[in-house]
Amino acid sequence: MIAATDLIYAAALLGWIMLLSSLITKRLYGLWTSRGMAPMRAVYFNRKVIHILAGGLVALLLPLFSSWVVPVSMALLLSLFLYIPRRIGKLMYWFQTPDNAYEIHFL
Repeated sequence: MIAATDLIYAAALLGWIMLLSSLITKRLYGLWTSRGMAPMRAVYFNRKVIHILAGGLVALLLPLFSSWVVPVSMALLLSLFLYIPRRIGKLMYWFQTPDNAYEIHFL
């Protein structure tokens, strides 16, 4: 059985990640590029912002969950959120690049 607290934590984290990836980093991209930063550099920095403020926060808070089911489900949902724009050709240009489908890549 899925705990209600797991759903509350997941909803809050999902909301934060969606806000961060669709609004906050888009504004950062606009700010940085308007001040002369190269667009690809702004994309690179946005990816780092998302890694730290989304991935880092989620990793830090994972022990709050009573089961692995909800976090894994949310990860799959987020994967779909990232895949659909890539599939339909409407990348989120402020952090996705056409030549790099790895939204998380450490090599």
